[in-house]
Amino acid sequence: MKSLHKWAMGIVIATAAALPALAQSDPNSMSDVITLDDATPSVTASVALPANTTGVVKLDLSMASVVITDAHGSVVFRQADPRVRALELSIAPNSGDHTITIERLPAHTQAFARIRSLAGMSATGTVNAATTNALTLDQGYQLPLTSTVPSSNVRLDVPANTSAVVTARYPASGATAQLVDNTGAVVATAGAAIDGLGIVLDSGVYDFTLRSSPTAPAMNIDVQMHALGGSEYVLLPTPATTPITVSDTASAPAPAEACNATVSVAAANLRSGPGTGYSILGYGFGGLNVPVGGTNADQNWLLVGTPDGASAWIGRDLVQLAGDCSNLTVYNLPQMNGQSVQIVPGNIFSGENEHGEFDEHDD
Repeated sequence: MKSLHKWAMGIVIATAAALPALAQSDPNSMSDVITLDDATPSVTASVALPANTTGVVKLDLSMASVVITDAHGSVVFRQADPRVRALELSIAPNSGDHTITIERLPAHTQAFARIRSLAGMSATGTVNAATTNALTLDQGYQLPLTSTVPSSNVRLDVPANTSAVVTARYPASGATAQLVDNTGAVVATAGAAIDGLGIVLDSGVYDFTLRSSPTAPAMNIDVQMHALGGSEYVLLPTPATTPITVSDTASAPAPAEACNATVSVAAANLRSGPGTGYSILGYGFGGLNVPVGGTNADQNWLLVGTPDGASAWIGRDLVQLAGDCSNLTVYNLPQMNGQSVQIVPGNIFSGENEHGEFDEHDD
C-alpha cells in the first residue's frame, strides 16, 4: 500500500510524492491518474480540514473501491461497485481527520483512480422538478426530513448505455445515506461525517435513501440527477486488462465437480483482497454456500462469488470445501495483513478481538 499527499483550498490531503503529482490539472489528462495493480494494489490518503470549514474530496474511479474512516477507525463512507465512476464527498465541519483507502475491486488485476480536493462541490445545471420521487435525467426532487419522517428515499432510473450524476447536499442534518440497486445490493453508504455527495453512476435502477438525526431541524433535501455530458465530470477509461470473474451459478445448477465453499464459522469477513489488510466488503454468515473461483499463491485465501453477484476473498480456514477444488486458478495477488490494534473496553462492536475481527476467526 502506498500513501499520497496534497494541499488545496479548504482541505488538506496528505499523500506520497512517489505517485503521480496531484496538483489541480486538466481533468482530461491522465498524468495524475494512479494505476492500481499487483505492485500497488491500494493507496491511502489522509484528509484534514481547518476548524469550522468544509471541503470536498473528488475521486475519479475505474474498477476501484473506496473506504473512508475517521480518526477512531469508524467507516464514514464505503463503496465497492464498478458502476460507481466518480465521487464528490463533502466533509462535514469539525468532523476530524479522515483516511481514504482506494483499492482495486477484488476480481480485477488493474484499476485507475484520481484524487483531488475542491473548496466546494461542482456546480450543476438546472433540472425540472419531478412530480414523484422517481427521477430520470435532468430531474430533481425534494426529500422531506422531519422528526416524524426521519427517512425518505428517491428512485433513480439511469437509462441504458449512459451515465448520470446524482447530487445531494444536506449540511447540518446529521443525515446518513445509502444507495442500493433494484436487487437490494448496497452500492454505497455514507455516515454523518459526509454532509453532501455527488456520485456518477452507470445505467441501472437505484434507490437513494437519506435518514436524518433525531435532533436535526426539519428540512427538504434537494436530490438531482443530471446527464453526464452537461457536468464537470470526466470518466476514467476502463483498464485494458481482462477482469477475473467468478461464474454466475444463479441461473443454472452448478456442475457436480464445481468447487464450492460453505462458511463454517458464525461470521467471516469478505475482503477486497487476500489478507486482513484489505478492506471488508461484507460478511458471510455460517452456512453460506458460495462458488470458488480461485486462490492466492499461498492457498490460504479463496476468491468466491457473493450472493449479490460480485466477488470477494475469504480465509481458507473459515470454510469447508466441496467438489473438485484441486486445480483452482492461482491469482498472484500480494497477501497483505493488517496491523494488530487495541480495542478499548466498551467498544460497541462486542465480540471483537485485538485484531478488530470477530472472535470466531482471525481473517
